[in-house]
Amino acid sequence: MPESVARKRLTTIAKNVSTCSTQATLYAACVINHSDLKKDSCLKEFLALKDCVQKAALKNDSLSLNPSNESVGSFKIEGKIIVPPGDNALENTRILIDEGAYIGIPQVDGTFVISGIPSGSYIVSVVSPLHVFEPVRVDINAKGKIRARKVNFIQPGEVVAMKYPLNFETHGIPNYFQKREVYRLTDVIMNPMFLTLLIPLALLLILPKLASQDPEMQRDLQQASNFLQPNINTPDLGDMFANFFGGPKKQKPTQQQQNQNNGANNGLLTGQQKRKNEGINKRRN
Repeated sequence: MPESVARKRLTTIAKNVSTCSTQATLYAACVINHSDLKKDSCLKEFLALKDCVQKAALKNDSLSLNPSNESVGSFKIEGKIIVPPGDNALENTRILIDEGAYIGIPQVDGTFVISGIPSGSYIVSVVSPLHVFEPVRVDINAKGKIRARKVNFIQPGEVVAMKYPLNFETHGIPNYFQKREVYRLTDVIMNPMFLTLLIPLALLLILPKLASQDPEMQRDLQQASNFLQPNINTPDLGDMFANFFGGPKKQKPTQQQQNQNNGANNGLLTGQQKRKNEGINKRRN
């Protein structure tokens, strides 16, 4: 039931019940003054309060059942639930309007009627633990004209009309459990990591055989392999970056400087050898 309609209905019921406040006050005062109620000392006040409560209850019932009262709802939605023969699914089946604002219970033959509905647009769904039903949208205008159509949450503007009274047919069995996954070889083969390893391996095995059969292809593969091999004349990028970001480059000594260094080293070695020989001769003498 819409919130505004329910609030208005509760306000009206509260007003009807509040009319009995005078009778309730008189009865309470009588009970306080007469502790012994066995002699029906407050019977008159009690009957007056009872009569007032009964009248208020009748007013509330007329408010709920009066079809001319538009605020409560003067229209009804009816239809039929079709299930396989011999199925006892209707025992636990309920018809929900707007997810429980109005609730209906189907009859033994599957028919249902939900009354006291005001004009507006509603989503009618059937809830069952054994079957799945598609919801239906029902539009009721102020004149009481009812139109039913399929529910389309993706394209609400698309209208697919349906027959009225509604007919709900089963569309399968609800699945409450998820099937446990099992190990399959196809899952391993279709794994992207496995495919990335399998394709290069297949190329390595197939291409040499094809190249041996076709001389032209063999020549192309040889050229491709030569192209991929490193060239000794090609500068190394690592050395280039090291020279670029490193310190000042050391100058390579000239040939004359190398000869002078070699002569100095040889003279140093000759002098050391002479001193060593003199030391040996002195020890012998």
